Amino acid sequence: MKSHIHIFFLSLIAVLATLIFERAIGIEWDFHPDSVTYATTSHEISQNILNEGFGSAINNSYYFLCSLLGQNIVAIIAMNMIFFALTNLIILKLHIKFAGDLSLEKYSLLLLLVLNPYRMHLATTMLKDTLIIFLALISLMGARCWIISFITMPFLRVIGVFYYGVLLPKVIFAFGVFCAICIFFIFNERVVGLMLEFNANQMQFREFDSVPSFQDSGLAGIGIRFILWPILALTASFSLFGLSVPFMAVALGVVMFNVYTFALVGRSIFTWKIFISMGVFAILVTGYGSYIRYVYPFLVMAPLLVISQSSSRLRYS
Repeated sequence: MKSHIHIFFLSLIAVLATLIFERAIGIEWDFHPDSVTYATTSHEISQNILNEGFGSAINNSYYFLCSLLGQNIVAIIAMNMIFFALTNLIILKLHIKFAGDLSLEKYSLLLLLVLNPYRMHLATTMLKDTLIIFLALISLMGARCWIISFITMPFLRVIGVFYYGVLLPKVIFAFGVFCAICIFFIFNERVVGLMLEFNANQMQFREFDSVPSFQDSGLAGIGIRFILWPILALTASFSLFGLSVPFMAVALGVVMFNVYTFALVGRSIFTWKIFISMGVFAILVTGYGSYIRYVYPFLVMAPLLVISQSSSRLRYS
């Protein structure tokens, strides 16, 4: 219990310090355009959803939360800070479950997951990513939590259902991939048309987002993104395309994930299920900054999934 209280308040202190630091260097609450949307249109969009019916709540329910909080910037950010701390309690519980006791070495490694720079940044914003990461992680805590998470996720991010593929047994996952390949060939013209439609979207919103999207290469470019982008994300090598502070902060977090798994089980966070699942998002998203936000739940889940599968050969036991 003491460790839970300690991690909870450490998380709040760390994210509050991050907030103060970001505001001091000029990163304001409206740094992300979506934050402005949540702060100014949540009442209106929530009313529209109520008027249009239940189906329109899919992918849009975060507006309800923001509306309930009065579109108040401080209240919404405070909510995200609390969910950041709660997520770290889940990480603590899973770390103890898979890695054993909290010795000094294991506690030091735990901090690599708890004090993740990009997650702390997200918790200082009005974005829904902190809540999505929370939902993705509780799915690792058992069947009941998995069901609650799976049912809730589409209301926040409909394509978030792909996060749960990494929890499937290898045989079922492989069968799913086989079915996807069959669908591609059976409905080739329709599927390719849909993929090219996604590929036409412009999603490079930041100057520092210099990772090539290969959009001009059509279907071949989509294939390159499918293979290359997950590798860049899992290895933090996307930072080589531009030494920007935002990308370096994200890359540092990925390095911390890999150090955690290397120290405990002697391997990286790369798994084929995570790689293929992240590849799906590379088909749908054409800007790397947006892509990182969409796949970050995979990256947060990855270290815990790896040690859960390799707990019998922990180095610190």
